Amino acid sequence: MTTKTIDSVRDLGYHYAERARRQDPTWLEDAIEDYLDVTVTDAQREICRAIVENEKLLVQTANGIGKSFILACVTVVWLVAYHPAAVLATSGTYPKLKRTFCKPVESLHGRALGGAGLPGTYKKSPPRIEIDGEPEQYFEAASPKDAGELEGVHSGYVLGIIEEADKDDVTEATFEAMESLVSDQRDRLVAIANPPEDETNSLQHLYEDPTWHVVRFSSFESHNVQHRLENGDDDLIDGLATLWKIKQDWDSYVGDEWPGVEQARAWSNPDHPEFRTDMDQRWYRRRAGIVPPGDAGVHRPLDPELVDEAYNPNATPSRETPTALGVDVARSGDDTVATGVHDLVLVTEYEQQGTDHVTQEQELADRIRQWPIPAIAVDAVGEGSGLADGLDDRFGTVHRFKNQAVASDETAYEDCWIESLALFADYLEAGGIITDSDLYEQAKIAARTVTYEEKHIGSRGRDGADVLAADGRKDDVKERLGRSPDHLDSALMAVWVSETDRNTRRLPLSW
Repeated sequence: MTTKTIDSVRDLGYHYAERARRQDPTWLEDAIEDYLDVTVTDAQREICRAIVENEKLLVQTANGIGKSFILACVTVVWLVAYHPAAVLATSGTYPKLKRTFCKPVESLHGRALGGAGLPGTYKKSPPRIEIDGEPEQYFEAASPKDAGELEGVHSGYVLGIIEEADKDDVTEATFEAMESLVSDQRDRLVAIANPPEDETNSLQHLYEDPTWHVVRFSSFESHNVQHRLENGDDDLIDGLATLWKIKQDWDSYVGDEWPGVEQARAWSNPDHPEFRTDMDQRWYRRRAGIVPPGDAGVHRPLDPELVDEAYNPNATPSRETPTALGVDVARSGDDTVATGVHDLVLVTEYEQQGTDHVTQEQELADRIRQWPIPAIAVDAVGEGSGLADGLDDRFGTVHRFKNQAVASDETAYEDCWIESLALFADYLEAGGIITDSDLYEQAKIAARTVTYEEKHIGSRGRDGADVLAADGRKDDVKERLGRSPDHLDSALMAVWVSETDRNTRRLPLSW
């Protein structure tokens, strides 16, 4: 039944309230289309029906299905069809909850019924919908750290939503607090997540709990992918995964020639006899929508094979003087090391053990005076600060490098150290050569020690940013190496300043 066959908004409300009371399997998706004028996709219909039919539901999907948006739709319609009713939401990353969930709730609430809107007022701090004279009829969002405050909240029909349930801030305590909302068969709890990286995640207990129903979707089940295969490129829905994007990610994550939709789907389906376990973890999580198998490749800033290919102790630089210089300053028992960028060859320009930084500064200055002055990066923390100041006073081209400082590209990387690793990898990919055996050893250990992880930082950009962070830090490399990775740090800074200093005279990476 649609609004064309229902005489009034009031009758529309009675109609869906009755269907909801009878637990009609399709009432939720139909109400969304009638009230909000939203096209509900096949995958979203399955989510709606699973909410109707199950008290506790885990929706585990790859990217691009529209799972957050459909839950925003469900939130608005829930408050229309049920009375008294409450919707309570939390998320693993609160800034992202406000952006990807609460903003659609606000928009849908205001534009419902052709712009007439629905009862209540949307307020932003905290995000909520309040209805005058209806204290038990509301929506509210809270950070996962405050989820415990939601315990004991009861209404006639409660819907609890846990967005990004795979993130670290969502703990078993968060689930316990939210599960307390489900007090009878009228209530619902929905957890929505991308697949976790491994079985240590707090989601694991949901898979093992028979009271939780689990639905899974891969990106191949996106409306846009299915529609593209059947009808071409017309009438695609903005924001959902496309076949073009899936092919792009296949190229980035897997690296093999695109095998076609059916073969890629078979290789990505753990229930298919041709399922592959050797692809990149990112492909399994973002496109297959599953926890990566144990043999899956991890996402590393540096590939160990790339380091091997880059090592050539007999390489001769194409230029005599460096365009950029990275200086790692010795702490107790370490070496002060300076590495120069000679186009696509890295050269150890200076190496001296000990902490006589005054002498080291003078010796480095004597060396630098022999060149056209390069851009210089120095780890200007602690003992390195004085040496950095001295070189900057002499040459005026020193960039003070701090591992945990905000990256130059702050919307892509968590800090300067992970950015420098990524730029170093790009340099080697472009044909960069390592000539020093110590640098080769240290880079190889870093390649096997450090992997990427994703992290949302709410203060980056207008709505925050999902950045690459490091799982495994410099201290982990140092522990595995048994000493400070001074040659690696020096090379990372040299490449970093070469790639981030606009005034550096250098050849592009495509050279």
